[in-house]
Amino acid sequence: MPGQRGPVPVLAQAGGRDLTQEVLDLLDTKQSVATESDLPDVGQAEIKAALDRLASRNMVTYETNDQEQVVLTKEGEQIANEGSHEFKVWQAVNSKGQLPLKELPSVVGADSAKVGQGNAFKLKWIKKDGDVLVSLVDSPNDTTRDMLAGVQSSKSLSDNKLLADLKKRKLVTVTKVISYVASKGPKYAKEMPVEHTDLTPEMLESGEWKTANFKPYNFAALGAQQRAGALHPLMKVREEFRKIFFHQGFIEMPTGRFVDTGFWNFDALFVPQQHPARDLQDTFYVSDPVSADFPRADPAADAAMDAMEADAKLYDPRLASTEQPKQDYQKYYDNVRKVHQDGAFGSIGYRYPYNDAETTKLVLRTHTTAVSTYVLHRLAANPRPCRYFSIDRVFRNETVDATHLAEFHQVEGVIADYDLTLGGLMAFLEGFFAKLGISNLRFKPAYNPYTEPSMEVFGYHKGLGKWVEIGNSGMFRPEMLEAMGLPKDLRVYGFGLSLERPTMIKYAVSNIRDLLGHKVDLNFIESAHADSEGRPIIRRAEDAGGEMYEKAYELLLRWVEKSLDIYKDELGRLLWPVFVHSFLKLAAEYFPRQCAVFFKAYREPFEKEHQDDIRALQAISLPEHVQNNHIAKLYRENHYRLTITDLAYSALIQFLEAHDTEGGSVILNILQHHVELRHVDRVASGAERSLARILAKQRGIQDVPAEDEGIPGHNPGSANTDRNAPPVLAKLALAPMPMEADLMEDVKAELQEHDSLHPPAAGRNTLVEEFEQRIKQEPNDDAPSRDQIPFPPSLARDVAMEVQRIKENRDRFKIESRTDGVGPGVSVTMFTYHNTFDSINCIEFSGDEKLAAVGTAESYIRVWSLDNKPLISPLDPPGQQPSSSRRLIGHSGPVYGLSFSPSIALPATAAQSNANADDPQSSPSHPRYLLSCSADSTIRLWSLDTFTNLVVYRSHTSPVWDVKFSPFGHYFVSSGADRTARMWSTAQIAPLRLFVGHDSDVEAISWHPNSAYVFTAAGSPDRSIRMWDVQRGSAVRLFTGHTGNVTSLACAPNGKLVASADDRGEILLWDLATGRLVKRMKGHGRGGIWTLDWSIESTVLVSGGADCTVRVWDVQPPTVSNSNDAKALADGGINGKDGGPGAGGAANNKNKKAKDVVVSPDQISAFPTKKSPVYKVRFTQMNLVMASGAYLP
Repeated sequence: MPGQRGPVPVLAQAGGRDLTQEVLDLLDTKQSVATESDLPDVGQAEIKAALDRLASRNMVTYETNDQEQVVLTKEGEQIANEGSHEFKVWQAVNSKGQLPLKELPSVVGADSAKVGQGNAFKLKWIKKDGDVLVSLVDSPNDTTRDMLAGVQSSKSLSDNKLLADLKKRKLVTVTKVISYVASKGPKYAKEMPVEHTDLTPEMLESGEWKTANFKPYNFAALGAQQRAGALHPLMKVREEFRKIFFHQGFIEMPTGRFVDTGFWNFDALFVPQQHPARDLQDTFYVSDPVSADFPRADPAADAAMDAMEADAKLYDPRLASTEQPKQDYQKYYDNVRKVHQDGAFGSIGYRYPYNDAETTKLVLRTHTTAVSTYVLHRLAANPRPCRYFSIDRVFRNETVDATHLAEFHQVEGVIADYDLTLGGLMAFLEGFFAKLGISNLRFKPAYNPYTEPSMEVFGYHKGLGKWVEIGNSGMFRPEMLEAMGLPKDLRVYGFGLSLERPTMIKYAVSNIRDLLGHKVDLNFIESAHADSEGRPIIRRAEDAGGEMYEKAYELLLRWVEKSLDIYKDELGRLLWPVFVHSFLKLAAEYFPRQCAVFFKAYREPFEKEHQDDIRALQAISLPEHVQNNHIAKLYRENHYRLTITDLAYSALIQFLEAHDTEGGSVILNILQHHVELRHVDRVASGAERSLARILAKQRGIQDVPAEDEGIPGHNPGSANTDRNAPPVLAKLALAPMPMEADLMEDVKAELQEHDSLHPPAAGRNTLVEEFEQRIKQEPNDDAPSRDQIPFPPSLARDVAMEVQRIKENRDRFKIESRTDGVGPGVSVTMFTYHNTFDSINCIEFSGDEKLAAVGTAESYIRVWSLDNKPLISPLDPPGQQPSSSRRLIGHSGPVYGLSFSPSIALPATAAQSNANADDPQSSPSHPRYLLSCSADSTIRLWSLDTFTNLVVYRSHTSPVWDVKFSPFGHYFVSSGADRTARMWSTAQIAPLRLFVGHDSDVEAISWHPNSAYVFTAAGSPDRSIRMWDVQRGSAVRLFTGHTGNVTSLACAPNGKLVASADDRGEILLWDLATGRLVKRMKGHGRGGIWTLDWSIESTVLVSGGADCTVRVWDVQPPTVSNSNDAKALADGGINGKDGGPGAGGAANNKNKKAKDVVVSPDQISAFPTKKSPVYKVRFTQMNLVMASGAYLP
């Protein structure tokens, strides 16, 4: 076997080391070898090569271990060694006692100053005193440095949340470390035997061959198969064209004249000498020689043309005895010059001085029509009907891109005959292109210098789903033909197209450069891409053009539908991002027809959850749409976040890799570039992916996106902060507002007096003890400062109201959270308005439960006395009949929102002792004011003493949807269709704060109980809830997750939770401190939840809405270990369809179909009305629910 020398070389070497022998030596002294510890200085690739070589000889066996390590970045190492940015800032300030703010960057560096200053402020290590920084602590604990130092030594971090935070701050990275553990194999030996692969002359001479260890040789192995040559796709399509032409009686013209003169290339086709196409930027001019001779009257013989004429005689026997007359090119030249310069043969010409020098310049031909002109001139010597075609290269000085080349092939055909018409040309082209598989044509008028009329030919391409230009055509101008000497009644059709375009379409090539030049894929050229009839054979989904995304999506969809139930739901969440990006890629890659078909075929399952995105995407069909559509840009510029369990992830990847050619690689590409796919352990992930939650989702109870799903800042379920927000959430002051010192003393004195007059029963606290328990707490960092939000000094009514709150806090019925699957009983008092003719827009109760107000579509407000006592105004004329209701008129548009100033119900004895007997409204707790907002863009403040309008607040530019008094009065907030919310003081007519950030109407608002924050909620397409700091006017939380328009908001009295409801009948509870979704509750029917309120203990939520029910909800977070919930899920329990046993009072609603509404296990009870949508629900201080609605038969 010549050509082989010596033994097999040692492949597994590193730096001159024989790793295979090292592994064998180590195994000789120990049972196993751990490469991470035993060979720490060797690369894993070299180690694996050595182990593979030993394993192939059964000398060792080995296992692969994957381990993730947390590694500090350069910045992280600097912090671990030198301290955090905030520590450096504190150190600089502390060392000097105080440090001017402007000197900080020069002391600690610009980066440390920028980052560390803010963090040091937050940690209260330093403060700003004028223009200097002052230290507040003596020796702060630099937790960031300590944490990074621990990571530096251990290479790990168990807290995933903290790890994610450090990664976002670019302080750590996670790398995968691969190591191996090797042990002795069945054929272990201390040394690897040398195997010879060749018998050499030296071995024969020395006799070494007798004892040498030869590698087994496979004599039966076949050699590499020799592959034959293959036609280039362009040549295949060229042959198809030639067959069609020959079948229709065409003669092929000789096309060897790549270099031609300006006369034949331009002048003979009546292209003016000043035409831009003749410029250097469009035409290649020959530099040597620059020009040719003038045309002669007696040209030399043209062998190629003579051969063509010989072929013509074979087609037409009548030409067999004729001779080709001599051509007079000088005369033709003179005729062409005359037409250009003066006009002739019916043409007025171009009327410019004809330059003979331009005609002799040599150029690379820009079209094969120059050949057609040359042939037609020869035809003039023997005029007759004939057909000619040519297929060859042409050259144009164009910029090379995906659709243009400087050198390409042109297909040209000419037909000469008598009495030809334009209709005949169109009929011929329809038949010609039908043979190419293009049966639907359109013709568009165009301009060519040498044809009149001229037409561009468009064909409908099914693959692209649109009309594409496939050629140009026309009838040669009479002056062009008559100048050649052809008779007047002989007409000529001409048509042409490029060869590359149909080739690209046929072989699904998107870039013309892939067909020619150094970028050509030889496998593409050599493989059999066409069947016996020339149609491309599609072996991979990627080669199917626009159909590849449909094939791939259908592959994934069918697999998800057939997957195990335990995985089906989480794998189903993949379908939306894959659907969106498949659709956008179809549009971006110019497949408009497939784009529309794909969207229509697969959009339905996403209509409910992604309604707005579907609506925004449905107009897309072209690349320009993708570039300009804001939703398309959002999905293409951001990764869609999705989390699935480890087993589901493994199953997904295995399936896609196994079906790589059927579309799996297409899906993998989308997931890799557009989806941030995380996989977690099911057990470690907690309740979110528990088996109980999966069972609930199968019953439709929790069929919602996970909180961490989606694009940050965009619906349906992603992110608790804005994408541009800092990674650490702003700290909130959620504790109650501290009581004013003077007010506290006055309240305590009143309570002491009451205790002395009315001692409590045995075993009950005194009111003073109750009060002290309520306010007795250490200074709380979570409480806002009264100095930050200025309120007017407290009045006697404030003392009376606070005293009453303490009494009610002791005496009221306490509503505890649900226990043992049984919720607390709640009583509801319903107030129904009749004969409203659906004119009521809103209803509001006063805090003392004595007044109710409605806002109407007729632009007025009506206030009722709930105890039927007359509402008297000192401005009433003498003798006016007292009434229990008053009408407030002032708005010029429908009234959408109402809000009473704070008040509280006092016992009858207390109210009478502090009131004027002649004026029931003189109670110190009586609401003094009423706010209203309207479609007329104004807010009005009404006096409830005189029932007159006091102030009109103007600032909104669109209808105002809602208005709310602050819990302490004085301030109020409004929201409207101008996408803003505004904070006001009743004493000023201009807003104090503008809350701007929503992308659609702000439809619902609510106050935090301590008045330090305001909540706003927007409708479609925004659908987000924002929490605003009223002092700074900035957003501190962003909540997204609603799939419907948010219609109502309510913050819990304890200040820790906020509830939001939407028009799809869902209620979401949010934890304010963490910004996380607590739970999602279902039960209401379609039409919307219009009102929410909390019990005083913040343990129960009550809601009402368009489905004519009041529903009571348990707000405790779900737990995996709740066996009763699991049992309820399994048995039907309270999770049945609305109208079943679990619907409480709604069980008698027989008109509801079982499939209408799914009730989540959080519902405690439901109270149906007959036909009265519920506009308002409110918990009193004694935990009685007041509800109100209008009867709409």
